[in-house]
Amino acid sequence: ATTTTANTLLADTSGTTTATSSSNDSNDSSGVTPASELAVLRQRVLAQAGLVLGYLAFDGEGSLRVDKQEATRYFRLAAAAGCKEAEEVLGWVYNTGQYGAL
Repeated sequence: ATTTTANTLLADTSGTTTATSSSNDSNDSSGVTPASELAVLRQRVLAQAGLVLGYLAFDGEGSLRVDKQEATRYFRLAAAAGCKEAEEVLGWVYNTGQYGAL
């Protein structure tokens, strides 16, 4: 059986640290991830997805057209989810006036 620890799933690319871990040696043999770990994972995924979508919309990459307003929304979503990089990008976007009409 292939298993992954929560530390692997919560690899930090947002500039924050999370001290969450799980082990295959725990007393819980059901294989179900605790709700608290799922909540942390969900928050991490939301932060990273918002950041990536923000960059794609900002630059018009992939199938997205350049849309600074939509990009700003994605960056704000990622920042609200705890992504430090999104906070920095928002600062730059607001400082340079590239945020579109809000």
